[in-house]
Amino acid sequence: EQTVEKVAQYLEQDFSQMELTSKTVQATVLVSKKGKVTLKEKQITAGKEIDLSHNKIKKYILQEGTPVPLLIDLGVQTREGKIVKSHYDKFRQINRYLEFIQDIMPILPKDRTINIIDFGCGKSYLTFALYYYMKIICNRDIQVIGLDLKEKVIEDCNRLAKKYQYEHLTFITGDVSTYTGEAVDMVVTLHACDTATDYALMKAIDWKA
Repeated sequence: EQTVEKVAQYLEQDFSQMELTSKTVQATVLVSKKGKVTLKEKQITAGKEIDLSHNKIKKYILQEGTPVPLLIDLGVQTREGKIVKSHYDKFRQINRYLEFIQDIMPILPKDRTINIIDFGCGKSYLTFALYYYMKIICNRDIQVIGLDLKEKVIEDCNRLAKKYQYEHLTFITGDVSTYTGEAVDMVVTLHACDTATDYALMKAIDWKA
């Protein structure tokens, strides 16, 4: 019912045409400038399959079938590398995040260590994903720091980094507003609380990150 209501709203306010395909019917809805609605329907012949050749299988950076320690620990993957259906959204989210990293890889330094900081890293599953992609998959020379106010979270993250043998990934307790570390090449900040994102952006601009 909510879907029908939303579609009707779109046709009233934003769109003048809708194409609708089900297993049995193809329909076109046309809305004139005066608001007159015209519906054209065509039955789909029984046994005739709809052409889905335009549908492409999404190629993810982290691919199903390749076990990733982080994804296994998160419950996103089985030990065989299969994606757990109930966690597919998390799998897509991590890959979408890595696509942003992939986009800027060409402009990052190639002749020295790439320094990265994640402000407000939290549980850091995206920080670990970043490290895995850049270091393990792309074999780039990187040094990554995760910063967060919560000491217990930082302890857990350092334990995982040691477990995965991620030697160039370190987590420290601290406040982004008072952080005085050296300049970096890339700043990451996701859903940081209060004004933390503003401080992160300010530092990134000052560092020309």
